[in-house]
Amino acid sequence: MCIRDRPLIKKNFARLAKENNIKRVQTAVRADFKIGLKFASWLGLQNEGLMKHYGFDGSDHFRYARIF
Repeated sequence: MCIRDRPLIKKNFARLAKENNIKRVQTAVRADFKIGLKFASWLGLQNEGLMKHYGFDGSDHFRYARIF
């Protein structure tokens, strides 16, 4: 991803959600996956809390979501 494309990705993420009548986007990100946590925040998703032992291997995950 080029640096110049970053604003375009964020803008189109919101636009696509609204055009398709999507009210909520959510994801679970493994608690020790720092790049994934940073990416979810960068997309404008908010951390809704820790889900202990959520992963198939017993790993903890954070729930991230964005309301449109």
